[in-house]
Amino acid sequence: IDKRPIDWDASPSWKVMHVELVSYTFTRLWKEPKVQATQRVMRLAAEPFARGGMRYAFAMVDETNRSKLVAKVYAFKDPEFQQLPVFEGDMLTQAYAKYLADEWSRRLPDMPMQFVQAQLLKCPEDAPFTLMAVEPYIPGNYEKQTNNASYVNQNSEVAQAFSHFTWHFTGGELMVTDIQGVRATLTDPQIHSEKGTFGRGNFGKKGMDDFFFQHQCGPRCKELNLKQSHVQMSKCPTIPEWRPTDGSNDSGSDSDSSSDLF
Repeated sequence: IDKRPIDWDASPSWKVMHVELVSYTFTRLWKEPKVQATQRVMRLAAEPFARGGMRYAFAMVDETNRSKLVAKVYAFKDPEFQQLPVFEGDMLTQAYAKYLADEWSRRLPDMPMQFVQAQLLKCPEDAPFTLMAVEPYIPGNYEKQTNNASYVNQNSEVAQAFSHFTWHFTGGELMVTDIQGVRATLTDPQIHSEKGTFGRGNFGKKGMDDFFFQHQCGPRCKELNLKQSHVQMSKCPTIPEWRPTDGSNDSGSDSDSSSDLF
């Protein structure tokens, strides 16, 4: 792993790949996503700049528009992790989270959230990988607000309210968790649901119950009049209102705090 700051100016020397880039978009729950494929020319850095719990992250540049990207691959040698359904499950998870964040932002325009667009990259035969997950590079300090189990950051009132909102909005059929990113620009969520394929971190009803077991409704939950789960204590005290931190460090997703993001 190359832990030095990403040298974007060196991208002309990176490996050139002619790839197919596939995007997935949802406009309604439980409907087939809109799928769009385009041909692109990418440049991929030789070494990853970070490794999380499950994936390596590489710097990448789209030669079409010179946009800075992050390309992610699973760190496991098990062939099962290199299969198309695994990557598609990740894409659908982020596409659903993006759709639900848009619904949240319509209701709370003073506290908007957005998930970056994740896309599936199908590599040529001479590339080091067959499949990669690609998303925009987000400069700034990454913060992990919650995970897909019972961890919550002490300043995670809005992140918790968003997870609660996704459960309420979908009639209890799914919940977006693992909230992390730079301020309100988020990536790498996990979905708990008994429906659909949302990856190995999908713990279904147990995952949702684990969230509610520790969740205490705050100002945003009350403002949205969210239904409580039967797992929640009936007289939960509220937690302090969250205030965003100043993301003044522009080190990007190669900062040390990015290790939990993949």
